[in-house]
Amino acid sequence: MSQNKFISRFTVTEAVAVKQLKDDLPHILTEAFGNSDVYTLWGVPLDKESNDERIDVILVKFLRASQSRELNIPVAKTMLIAMLKWRKEFSADTVLEEEFDTTVFNDTVGFLYKTDKEGRPVTYNFYGKLDQHVVFADVNKFIRWRVQLMEKGVQHVDFVNIDSMIQVHDYLGVSIFGRTTNAKEATNILIKLMQDNYPEFLVKCIV
Repeated sequence: MSQNKFISRFTVTEAVAVKQLKDDLPHILTEAFGNSDVYTLWGVPLDKESNDERIDVILVKFLRASQSRELNIPVAKTMLIAMLKWRKEFSADTVLEEEFDTTVFNDTVGFLYKTDKEGRPVTYNFYGKLDQHVVFADVNKFIRWRVQLMEKGVQHVDFVNIDSMIQVHDYLGVSIFGRTTNAKEATNILIKLMQDNYPEFLVKCIV
């Protein structure tokens, strides 16, 4: 019997779809990187021959996110390839090593703090009492900082007992008419980026 609580919750259809997607990992990696060398995603080697059940927990996220949970394998495959390409282009694997100006990016903008009662990491994001002209002055820098915060949270997701996160968004004092052009652009980019590259990670968003 599996020691991974998420595997035991798979439906038969999900288990079959995950197996097919896993069998196609060499081709997926080749499409993304130009070769089939095993790539480690969030601490989990994407190895077709591995018995590591964490791979299945990651793959089912892409299947569930594809076309309204219809477990569309081609769509999930395309999504996974696109995500891997993005990680390479964005240098997502080294974003945790980056340093940001703490006078701009600090706990008044967002932070990771403890867990909920289920042990899921919680990130807090503040949008109200910000100097938008400072925080969003460089949209790309804000995006990289926010991805780093996401990756810090994912470090606490083991894909065995925890497979998702909680986000708290504080919009106190925010007006839709008072947002700068850069703030709107950063928000739109970030929403799509998170949906495309961290599917099924957000179990709850508290506003």
